[in-house]
Amino acid sequence: MNIKLTKREYDVLLRLPMQNIDIADELGLKVTYIEQIVYRIMSKLHVNNRTAAVVQAIKHELVEIYNFIL
Repeated sequence: MNIKLTKREYDVLLRLPMQNIDIADELGLKVTYIEQIVYRIMSKLHVNNRTAAVVQAIKHELVEIYNFIL
């Protein structure tokens, strides 16, 4: 599976362990925009929750575990 993420999607992916409001504050974006990006990430990874998105991203070598911002 060849998964392509935009720069913004990748930035949000790295912050998925955080709450949407915290991601929005950190990136200077609106929460509704973050929600849309999270949905697109989960859709591209064919999952229905954030934890599964992180697992799939690691599995498909989009990121490594130590890349996540906690």
